[in-house]
Parts: sequence; C-alpha cells; structure tokens
Amino acid sequence: MSIIENSIFDPQKTAGGSSFSVKLAEVSAVDSTGAAVQFAGESTAGTKYYKSLKSYTPDVGDRVLLLGISGSYIILGAI
Repeated sequence: MSIIENSIFDPQKTAGGSSFSVKLAEVSAVDSTGAAVQFAGESTAGTKYYKSLKSYTPDVGDRVLLLGISGSYIILGAI
C-alpha cells in the first residue's frame, strides 16, 4: 500500500478532479483582447485570442507557456 497516491502526481488532474494541460506556443498576433498563438507542432497560427496573466504583456514572436483549463487557455508568460 502506497502512502502517497499516484494520482496527486498526474499532471492531467487537479485536486478538484478537473483536467488541465500545458502547451508551448509562439505569439503570432496581439490586440486589445489578447494574443493569438501558433501551438508547437502545428503548421498554422490559430485565430482565437487568449488572455494572459496581468504580469505579462505578450509580443509577437514570444515563445509562451499556456495553461489549458475549462475548455480554453491562459498565457502564463514568455519562456
């Protein structure tokens, strides 16, 4: 019997049971509503604009880390 459950180390689950994912992307466009990105491994940029954390201002060309939760993504910052 394990003292620590393996599920707490599963990056696809949070404490509340919600799933989440982390993706890398490059910022392809920026406007007042957020930033459009091209996800790593994809050949074209998307048309959806994502919000970012208040502490980060996206610039075209930035390589960014996004947190996917509740059917969308939030840009956490440049890497």
